[in-house]
Amino acid sequence: MGEGLPLDLIATVLALVAAVLHASWNAAIKVRGDRLMAMAMLCAGSALCGLPFALLADPIDPACFPYLAGTIAVHCLYYVFLLESYRVADLSHAYPLARGSAPLWVAMTAPLFLGENLTLYEAAGIGLVSAGILSLVHAGGGLFRNWRGVAFPLLTGVTIAVYSTFDARGVRVSDSPLGYIGWLFLLDGFPIVAYVLIRKPMALKAAWRENARIGVVGGFVSFLGYGLVVLAMSFSQATHVVALRETSVIIAAGIGAWMLGEPFGPRRILAAALVAAGAIVLKLG
Repeated sequence: MGEGLPLDLIATVLALVAAVLHASWNAAIKVRGDRLMAMAMLCAGSALCGLPFALLADPIDPACFPYLAGTIAVHCLYYVFLLESYRVADLSHAYPLARGSAPLWVAMTAPLFLGENLTLYEAAGIGLVSAGILSLVHAGGGLFRNWRGVAFPLLTGVTIAVYSTFDARGVRVSDSPLGYIGWLFLLDGFPIVAYVLIRKPMALKAAWRENARIGVVGGFVSFLGYGLVVLAMSFSQATHVVALRETSVIIAAGIGAWMLGEPFGPRRILAAALVAAGAIVLKLG
């Protein structure tokens, strides 16, 4: 227990720092006019951040290659669902729904795919997260009035759970967590950047020339935000790390209300609080 405590504390700190960073770059994507262009620039910036780690860190074990391929493929779906979520719903609605559902999916699949069995505390945490999700479903007009505002965030949550599971397995068999993180971000940026280059080559080049700093800074925030999560999952339970990272719902909801002028009524306060409480109880488990 004495040896496990420092690592557990490190994983907690990494996940909480990642929560702040993740909410920040999602707010930046939401506020940009051309969100696809903003996402492509962010992916390009994070790929640049991953390059030195891919080249200079210890070589990764080929056993992690299938997980790298799987997570990159799922990330493509994640970007599609995320952008669509922000098109049809507010940040303070879509973000908690997507991020809050991810620990639920991870916790349900972790016993089978990661060998992480749930305790009573973790089951209680899942119940709180589910309650928060259900309260969000009925916020802003209800499920049937804006079903896209519910469906796309939930699909985003499913992709988060799948790529988190791939990365938890991949980083653990890679023999080089920093190398895995480097290759993950280096390769992950190619599909969406290539897509935008094919569709809007001149627009992307012009946007990069005019706003390269935004791409680099946003890419670094994204790289650090999820890189810390993958690093924490290399030595701590994925269920705990993902749940703690999703406390970012409180930050995102606050950003949506205070900086983007989105409504933040009692129902959304309750929903965000329940999701955060569920994440904390999961961690206590």
